[in-house]
Amino acid sequence: MNNDMNVHGLLKLWTDWIPATDPSEQAEAKNSKELVGRILGPNTAVNSAAVRKVSGIVENILNDKQDELRRSDLPALKKLKDLIANLPARTDWSSLWRSGRLPQLERKLRNVIEKLEKIPSEPSDVFPSSFIPPSNILDIITGYLPLEDQKKIGIDDPEDLATTLKTLHRSNSQDPEIPRLIRRFFLRANSEQQDLFFHQLGVDKAPDTGALLLQLIDALPQKMTHLKLTHAASYIGDAHLQSIVNRLTNLQQLDLSWCSSVTDEGIRALAESQHMANLQQLNLRWCSSVTDEGIRALAESEHMANLQQLNLSACDSVTDEGIRALAESEHMANLQQLDLDSCGSVTDEGIRALAESEHMANLQQLNLSGCRRVTDKSIRALAESEHMANLRQLNLGSCDSITDEGIRALAESQHMANLQQLNLRWCSSVTDEGIRALAESEHMANLQQLDLSFCSSVTDEGIRALAESEHMANLQQLNLRGCNSVTDEGIRALAESEHMANLQQLNLSLCSSVTDEGIRALAESEHMANLQQLDLSWCSSVTDEGIRALAESEHMANLERVLFRNNTLTRADLLKFKNRDEGGVEEKE
Repeated sequence: MNNDMNVHGLLKLWTDWIPATDPSEQAEAKNSKELVGRILGPNTAVNSAAVRKVSGIVENILNDKQDELRRSDLPALKKLKDLIANLPARTDWSSLWRSGRLPQLERKLRNVIEKLEKIPSEPSDVFPSSFIPPSNILDIITGYLPLEDQKKIGIDDPEDLATTLKTLHRSNSQDPEIPRLIRRFFLRANSEQQDLFFHQLGVDKAPDTGALLLQLIDALPQKMTHLKLTHAASYIGDAHLQSIVNRLTNLQQLDLSWCSSVTDEGIRALAESQHMANLQQLNLRWCSSVTDEGIRALAESEHMANLQQLNLSACDSVTDEGIRALAESEHMANLQQLDLDSCGSVTDEGIRALAESEHMANLQQLNLSGCRRVTDKSIRALAESEHMANLRQLNLGSCDSITDEGIRALAESQHMANLQQLNLRWCSSVTDEGIRALAESEHMANLQQLDLSFCSSVTDEGIRALAESEHMANLQQLNLRGCNSVTDEGIRALAESEHMANLQQLNLSLCSSVTDEGIRALAESEHMANLQQLDLSWCSSVTDEGIRALAESEHMANLERVLFRNNTLTRADLLKFKNRDEGGVEEKE
């Protein structure tokens, strides 16, 4: 069937339904048809964007016209009936299935045909109230498109697919196409689409959702590479995990975060399965029932030898014993990222085990934020270990037992020379002395990102030490959010330093002691020419005058975003502000 004939033919039928007695509506229909013609072109292949525009136009035309449609022109309705009635014979349904068209397509078409059979013999009769609504007819247009276009326009919509599966499951339907459709969706779906699917699957909190998930797992494509079950966490248990490891043979990423019903038994099943030999990323965040036994099962399994990323954040039942099991295992030698955020049972002993293990030599990212039992002893153990020489990212946020002594140990260690990102957020015991130790160390020359947000003991002196150090020349992101002891003097020190020339992002939000003077110092500095983002949110002492200084500065040509008064000001907004004679930035509620 010709694309042009199908799409324009249906549009003609739809617009023919609009009563001829209303000239304004007829004019609207005519204009819409002309617009559609310009979108598609007389001989142009239909593309996904065009279909969306067509659907929107048609939906607008038919909006609130249900009664008129039921009394519409009988020949037009019969013509539509004939068009649809002949479609199945001219359509390669197997190709439509392979392209991922939802199984309702054929049922919808047959439903329309059935309803059109009820067209009364006299045009004056009222059309049956059960006639399929225009919003459903809009779906049918997708069946007229080339297969490549069908693949582009979201035929296998995650939420639509989830709703369909629930309906079929609860009606005990055994549609043979459903497993094929599931396999195709999960082969192509990214993490966001999987999130949408599982959210819709469990949104009604039905008691049979767990059973439905077991059936779903049995239909998953064996070669799929990633699976994210966060939005199904309430229904996932050991039985589901056992089914997953039995079914999937090429899984590389598995996200079980918030699956509180998954226990050591499920983790052991995963670890002991040869099907999991390609697993590279495992997320067990907030898996509160997983203990040291589950972690030991992972560590001791040869099938886990390719694991590169392991997230154990907020696993309170994991202690130093579990961390030691990981550290001492030769099967963990490829581990590059380890997230222990808010692991309240992990202490200096566990971190020392990591630091001293030769099997941890490939570790590049370590997150210890919220580990409140971690002290300077842990930092010293990391700093003194030659096995930690590849560490590039270290997060010590909210580790309030860490002091200047620990920071000095980091700064003075040659093994920390590859460190690029350091997070000291909420480290209230770190003072200007610790920051000075970082700034003056040649081993910190690769540091690109430094987060000092809410470090209440850091003042202008610490910021000046950073600004004046040649070893900080690679710094690109500096976060001073909530540093109320930092004033205009500290900001001026940053602005006037040639060593800050690579700074791209500067966060001064909640810095109540920074005023327009500090912002003007930034704006007037040639060393700030690479600044791209500046956060001034909730800076109570910064006014429109500070924003005007930024807008008028010749050095701020690369500034793309300024956050101010709950607004995000783009480069275009700054240019408008510059040309504005009066008025300022209004605060959004």
